[in-house]
Amino acid sequence: AEAAAAAAAAPAEQSAGIDTSDRASRGKPKPERVSNKRFPDLLREILALPEAKEMIEWLPGGEAFVVIKSFDLASQILPRYFKSGQYESFVRKLNRWGFRRDSRGRRTGAFYHEHFIRDRPDLMVHMSNRRAVANPRGMGPKHLRGANGALPPPPGAATAAAAAAAADRQHANATMGLGLGVGMDAMSGMSDSDFIALRHRQLARQHAAAAAAASAGGGGEGRGG
Repeated sequence: AEAAAAAAAAPAEQSAGIDTSDRASRGKPKPERVSNKRFPDLLREILALPEAKEMIEWLPGGEAFVVIKSFDLASQILPRYFKSGQYESFVRKLNRWGFRRDSRGRRTGAFYHEHFIRDRPDLMVHMSNRRAVANPRGMGPKHLRGANGALPPPPGAATAAAAAAAADRQHANATMGLGLGVGMDAMSGMSDSDFIALRHRQLARQHAAAAAAASAGGGGEGRGG
């Protein structure tokens, strides 16, 4: 009965100039950024967001990234780019696009793809959605590859990669090492797993300090009142 009444009322509302086109989508969150970009492009944009640095970031070498705070990422960042802001949906997208997650070694927990490199955005053209194409591996044109199946690096790639890695180490030392008493030499020889652990310790200390400051501020107000 309610459905029939609503159907009967719709023509009258439309004739009266009332817009009813968005009723079906009310209450459903929409991405703030409507884009036709592919998932890898959106992921690269997310990794470049300053406000997302405490949630998701590149490892120092730029060949993998790590999710540090999955809940905050899903609640604050993902809904701005995707219809579903759930972290599980984000991981499924990673899988469909051929990303893998290290389960052992120095990069345990990090996501990586041979064509998703921080300093090589040109390689993303070879990435594909496994659900949308016949070639599930998305390996790219064979004539571009060498005898070992690897894509040739662009001119000066080794120099650029080395410079980027050195810059990453310096930035890490400035933002994390100094705050935790870690010297330049220790940072330069740090593995990816040690970097992740250091990052977690830094964030834990920041949150503890913020909580202590908030508690002190609340106690002062109570005594003053």
